[in-house]
Amino acid sequence: MVYLELKDGGEEMRELLLQLRNKLGGKDTSMFVPHLTIGRISKDLSQEEYRNVAKDISRVSKKLKLDEIEFTVDTIYLIESKDGDYSFKMKFEAL
Repeated sequence: MVYLELKDGGEEMRELLLQLRNKLGGKDTSMFVPHLTIGRISKDLSQEEYRNVAKDISRVSKKLKLDEIEFTVDTIYLIESKDGDYSFKMKFEAL
């Protein structure tokens, strides 16, 4: 998975996760790291392909000013990922 860790807003995301778990009855006890998923990498890549992807990501991230990216979230789509398959579960919109 390719993702950005959040510099700010992590506590709000943890609170949102707790609310979702309470509402949906989730019992997931895994540690949650607030992040923004950019993409996923196929499990079918060779070691060399993984290394090349890692080099590309490193090269691009050095050129970006990642600490200056700001955004506002007004809609959240809850997607379930299981065994490489994805399914839409819920949509949440800001009031």
